[in-house]
Amino acid sequence: MGYKIENDVDLNVGRNKAQNAGFALVQMFSGLELSAINGEITFDENLCQEARFFSSSYEVMFYRHEGELKCRVLSDEGDSDMVDEEFELADRFKTLGNTVVIRKYLDRDEDGQVFVAATRLLDIKR
Repeated sequence: MGYKIENDVDLNVGRNKAQNAGFALVQMFSGLELSAINGEITFDENLCQEARFFSSSYEVMFYRHEGELKCRVLSDEGDSDMVDEEFELADRFKTLGNTVVIRKYLDRDEDGQVFVAATRLLDIKR
């Protein structure tokens, strides 16, 4: 398997790892924010529905579960079947780049059929 999922990561550990990511996608109750980060993460944890901090090798995701903030880390590990897809960014985010890259990790079920086992944000390209 070419990826590693760490669930229930300590929030402080997640915050520290997120500081080294290159980009943040934060879904607040008031709207969506996409930004480059430079070693400091800032988001209102009380108003955040989901926040994804991502780099070329990992993604730190904060999310709400039953009203409580949780953290998950998804990182590359070893070789895996994967597909990277690019999607055009909305005009309001074009100051960061033109497209966002999403990585899909593929696996096979017991019948040999391919399915997407995990997905994460990877990069923003100009």
